[in-house]
Amino acid sequence: MELTESFDFKRGRGIVWVCDIENSSKYLNDSDHVDYLENFLTRFHWFSRRIVRAAGGKYIKWTGDGFLAWFECPLKRDLKKLSDMVFEAAWNTTFITNITQMALESDIRISVRNAMTFEEDALITDIDVNGNKSIDILGRAVVLCFRLSSIV
Repeated sequence: MELTESFDFKRGRGIVWVCDIENSSKYLNDSDHVDYLENFLTRFHWFSRRIVRAAGGKYIKWTGDGFLAWFECPLKRDLKKLSDMVFEAAWNTTFITNITQMALESDIRISVRNAMTFEEDALITDIDVNGNKSIDILGRAVVLCFRLSSIV
């Protein structure tokens, strides 16, 4: 079978949302809690895809212990309305996750961390490898958003 690849690039502006699980590395390296965290992460992965889509965003990627989401905002005049939707989605994600613990019981409590930035000049890459399509996004505010999400 011949490998077919295509990469299409475009520019965009929008809100970047990074969400991740606090202390995930600690729990993944703890034999007493690794099973719990793995179960939590699979449920959180499923849940987070739906909440991003419900808020009107694109789920760019799962990062192993969280996600990167993109909310395109071609017109700056729409930024307030869009940012309100993203903040509400982040609040709901945090609230539901922290309260329900994804319906799992453990002696540890999992918390999520959120960061949002406005990316003025994103390089958006649409990737197609043998019919498997994905999207990636690069930009200074994307990198900043990942850094901000790690601040406790």
